[in-house]
Amino acid sequence: MILAIQALSARAEAAMALGNLDAAENDLAMAIKLYPMDTDGIFLSRVGMYQKKHDPEKALLDLNKAVELNPKHSRAWWKRGNLFFRGRQDKGSYKRL
Repeated sequence: MILAIQALSARAEAAMALGNLDAAENDLAMAIKLYPMDTDGIFLSRVGMYQKKHDPEKALLDLNKAVELNPKHSRAWWKRGNLFFRGRQDKGSYKRL
């Protein structure tokens, strides 16, 4: 199972590099179904993909899930704060996280 998760994650990264964000989203969704506790790799990769798709709401959901699974996950907290700051700068859309 670990190899399948790694393969899906690698394929998603390649798809993102090629600009195929829908394929990346599908691969990352499958990887999360196989291993929903991976806050470092899969969730944060999907956050980056959602940011490239200009979908901060879905990025925020994944960041919330990452900090729920690991409240000491500093990168997830940092990315969450950064997303909040960008949202306030862009449209004021994040009144509450």
